[in-house]
Amino acid sequence: MRKLLVATIGFTERYPLRAIISTGITAGDKILLITAEPIENQTRDAISKIEEFKRNYIEKDAGKVKLEVLTVDPLQVADAVLKIKQKILLESENYDKIVVNLSGGMRALIIETLMAVLLLKKEAQIFIELENFKGVIELNNNELKNLLGKEITGLEREILELLVKEDLRLADIVKKLAKPKSTIYKALKKLEKYGIVIRVAKSGGIYYKTTRLAKILL
Repeated sequence: MRKLLVATIGFTERYPLRAIISTGITAGDKILLITAEPIENQTRDAISKIEEFKRNYIEKDAGKVKLEVLTVDPLQVADAVLKIKQKILLESENYDKIVVNLSGGMRALIIETLMAVLLLKKEAQIFIELENFKGVIELNNNELKNLLGKEITGLEREILELLVKEDLRLADIVKKLAKPKSTIYKALKKLEKYGIVIRVAKSGGIYYKTTRLAKILL
């Protein structure tokens, strides 16, 4: 599987390097570094260290890995988002998986890159490493898009409050909420469509359970 790693970068190479290692970049993959223009000297040094690492530790054993730097003006938000989006779309035609690391660089640049990724029609995994290196947040752009602009009704919220505690069958939910089966089923279908609830087969039948997105809405 050929991978496209998109990583924001600022004055330090630490975050992109960790992303390169954790993503398992190897021959045939590509690294797209996104940074602010004009490029500061500290950023140039960071990019040079990444190129050196790629050359000495990846390509030496695995083979050729492409690396490209995309610069945008963070003050021109619309132009920056469009430029990043178009570039990722163009590059993604040649790769099977898109991985986006938003740990380095300016906050404005990170936000603009996130906006661009949310506008993609293709799926992308998003990673944000904590500044203290004690954890990594993992998101999916399609999951985030599903949440935007979605309205959760009172009944749907009641269902979610039940399901975050335990997986339940349709009959269980109907009994607990004392609502018509058709009404509960309709609400569950909507929550499934939003990617907030999924169905799982167990020994006792088909159960409904929440995805990690449910807690955000409660």
